[in-house]
Amino acid sequence: MKLRILYLRCFMFFMSVTFLCSGTGLAADIVFVDTRLLVQAHALYKSFDPDTRRFKGTTSEPVDGLDGLKELASLILKKEQQLKDLENPQDNSKVSSEAENLSDFQDSFLEKKKTLSNEIVKLKTRFDNAYFSSDYPGQTSDYSIVPQVRTIVRDIQKVVMSLKERHKTSIVFDISGFFPSDGEDIDYLLLKESLLHIIYHGTGSRKAAIDWIDNARARLSQKVPGLSPIVIGGIDARQDSVDLIRTLSSEGKK
Repeated sequence: MKLRILYLRCFMFFMSVTFLCSGTGLAADIVFVDTRLLVQAHALYKSFDPDTRRFKGTTSEPVDGLDGLKELASLILKKEQQLKDLENPQDNSKVSSEAENLSDFQDSFLEKKKTLSNEIVKLKTRFDNAYFSSDYPGQTSDYSIVPQVRTIVRDIQKVVMSLKERHKTSIVFDISGFFPSDGEDIDYLLLKESLLHIIYHGTGSRKAAIDWIDNARARLSQKVPGLSPIVIGGIDARQDSVDLIRTLSSEGKK
């Protein structure tokens, strides 16, 4: 389960951290959330397979080798034929009977056409992802999950905007980075370096200072089991944000 979170967080951090802290003016209260909880609560999270690192039932899902590609190609042809039959019905008597209520017929036709067209687009995208992968036949590339990750990030952004409006604040802070994570790789050589002058005086490599602080946090959390920060002050919107993203992502799947 932790693998799922860590894998998604590497995409989410850059895409969401700027947004979470955006806004103009001073906030009356700082609202804080935990993006790890938001990822876990999102409807797409349940379909993430940590073994393949892809989302089941989406265009990123791998297929079973060459046989899987053939089955997928056959399914695409079948769906395309269904669309042709829908647009050019052979049974005119059925059309005449349905045409008695023209409005209902048009709504039904357009809905079926839209559904089939969307299915074909998704199937073709999945086929392309699996066919043109340079690794193994049927295996989709790492980039194939970008649409799903974007969906999760977009929904988190919507949650943040909702919280900013609800609490009349300009800052929604993500506290996930302050919590320890088991199994982190620690750069002990970096920790032995004295980088305090960078931190206090702002001279030298900013990236080196950030890496040093991150490694120090990881080392401290491993050396003192159970250590975690205590959030004081501000508005704790973790539960509200989870409720919001559950509702938002579930509506998006309908």
